[in-house]
Amino acid sequence: MTYPLSVAAVTARCKDTMSFVRRSFSTGSVGADRRGLTTLEYGIVATFLSILMVAAFSHIGSALTTIFTEISTSL
Repeated sequence: MTYPLSVAAVTARCKDTMSFVRRSFSTGSVGADRRGLTTLEYGIVATFLSILMVAAFSHIGSALTTIFTEISTSL
């Protein structure tokens, strides 16, 4: 199995990313504006709620199908 990047290249990229994150947090540029973070949090909550709603509606739909099938066979 061949990998597109060597271990050394991946390690170097990780170090570059970590140094960028450290610089960003040390200058306060990331924590200064929380509007984007709040928007992201609302987006995550909305995503989880939509997943739960789809799961609930699919369960309710199958239960209703069973109920109506039983009613139609009894008629």
